[in-house]
Amino acid sequence: MSNKPKRTRRTKQQIEADKARKQTKATEQPKGLGDVVETITKATGVKAFVEFMNGGEPCSGCEKRKEALNKLTFRRKPQPLTEEDVIFIDSIKDKNTLKATEVVTLYETHARLFNEKYTISGNCSSCVVKRYNDLQTLLKAYKDEKDN
Repeated sequence: MSNKPKRTRRTKQQIEADKARKQTKATEQPKGLGDVVETITKATGVKAFVEFMNGGEPCSGCEKRKEALNKLTFRRKPQPLTEEDVIFIDSIKDKNTLKATEVVTLYETHARLFNEKYTISGNCSSCVVKRYNDLQTLLKAYKDEKDN
């Protein structure tokens, strides 16, 4: 008897869902080095082999590596600020505390400008401060550029 994992047949719905996922992923740009490594492992067949050896399931270690490498890599160039962005960032510039609606807008604006996935990770003040500082840096660069 062989110790090879049994392959399960996929349904039509699963196949269509995979095709739709591939089409959306094809249009997305890589977020960092982790996405680039994943693309290479797919192209060389390493990813398929690892999944086959894992019983057809995705490898959790590969996903962790991808996330870690994406966090380590530098950010892409941010999107240009709109007038609404400038007004919002300027309005929260000297505040010690932000309202909940301002925090949500801060996260949304940051995610859009830095091409990141929009998530609010609870009431983490250090996460809010990090995004706040990023937006203040962008505003300063925007004003410096406008003055020149």
